[in-house]
Amino acid sequence: MENRKGTALHITRRPAQILAILYFPFSIFLLTAGCGAPGEPVPPLPTVPAAIKDLAAHQAGDGVQLSFTLPTHSISRERLPSPPAVEILRGTVRSDGSADAKSFRNVYTIPGALVESYRADGHVRFTDPIAPEETKSHPGGMVAYVVRTRASKKRASADSNVVTLRVFPVAAPIISVEARVTESGVELTWPVPAATATGEPVSTISGYRIYRSEIHPSAPSSSPQDLPQGKLELRAALLASSETNSYPRHFRRFRPYLRLRGAQRDAG
Repeated sequence: MENRKGTALHITRRPAQILAILYFPFSIFLLTAGCGAPGEPVPPLPTVPAAIKDLAAHQAGDGVQLSFTLPTHSISRERLPSPPAVEILRGTVRSDGSADAKSFRNVYTIPGALVESYRADGHVRFTDPIAPEETKSHPGGMVAYVVRTRASKKRASADSNVVTLRVFPVAAPIISVEARVTESGVELTWPVPAATATGEPVSTISGYRIYRSEIHPSAPSSSPQDLPQGKLELRAALLASSETNSYPRHFRRFRPYLRLRGAQRDAG
């Protein structure tokens, strides 16, 4: 009887021990699975404007005028709430004619609040001034430009298309223009520039461009050359071109403000 009781007792305890062993790890797994911590809050992604794709450039006097369309939407196709800031980058060009990506440096930033003052005819126009001494030391040297915009300090847009051009010395500014009223209109004459902005002699002038801007009615009746820029009703617009240092203009009932630029013929 004792052997049977001992055997029976031994048999009844083994399942209890096995169940206890299986139940304990399973309880730990349930407790561990139920103790998950909430994730860290994710900050909102910065607004990134779409890249500019129509950057163009040409020499304007001693500088390079850039023209491009300002983006109105982000890369996620959401409309930008306000104009983004514009970063102008200038770089050098390799001997094979390609732009050196590592040479680009930010030469100017247009704050978003001031971008509208550079807009004309649906495009932003900005002139990057280049020192005449630099042009003199490297006549016909090539420069490269890209622009990008920024709606947030955290991230800028992708770079625009790259533009490259050669920059040549230009004639010194024309400092005086004479206007004579005739029966048929107004005749303009001006002296032929004899030197560049750095004093180098000019051999040939290929032509002239005549610009016009109307004077605001509140401007004084003094000499137009003495008028501040704020008194010009519109920006100077290209009126005509002339191969000589004179130009006839038909008379109209307004006081025109005229600006002249001389273009030096390329040596090559």
